[in-house]
Amino acid sequence: MVWEDSADVTTGLMQSPDMRVRAGEPFFGYPAPLENYLEVLPIGEEGDDTILSWVDDFAPVYYFVPLYEENGTLAGAMFAWRETGNTLLAHRFDDEYASYLATRDHLDCYLGLQEAQARQAEHQILWTLLGSVALVKTDAGTYGQFFSDYYAEENLSQLHDFDILSSKVMRESELVQLFETMSDQIAQLHAEESQ
Repeated sequence: MVWEDSADVTTGLMQSPDMRVRAGEPFFGYPAPLENYLEVLPIGEEGDDTILSWVDDFAPVYYFVPLYEENGTLAGAMFAWRETGNTLLAHRFDDEYASYLATRDHLDCYLGLQEAQARQAEHQILWTLLGSVALVKTDAGTYGQFFSDYYAEENLSQLHDFDILSSKVMRESELVQLFETMSDQIAQLHAEESQ
């Protein structure tokens, strides 16, 4: 189920979407084959000293879906997530996807300048309660940079200022430390709510 405007989406199932498509079919006339779906990895409340140990396998599955003109020009992007076993909800995500591309390019340039031996190995996207992270794994280590605070948890935003987070490239150990702090704050909030 697809919405043109992200503001129109609440739980999705309670509103009339702009249209309904099957995964892999075009959005708004733009091709969106399944190979365009970029998985977004949600970060949970527990992990250890690696980024991937924090991925929450039980969270909803999220995707960025870039849309292209016939000539290959980027026309925009969608954000999609699994609401139920066979239902994906999606809405336009153009600005945030453009921010992801710019941040990914910045990471590549930064690592090329700062780490002479770094080679691009793999890009991934993390979804956290503090915002989204563009991640790149290289032979010199794993690095990330925040690029969007869309749907970040409001009561956690005081933990770190997004402008500060998005302005720096962080090593995997720094990101893990941030997730640990975030997890501690979530536990504290839960404890306060249960009293």
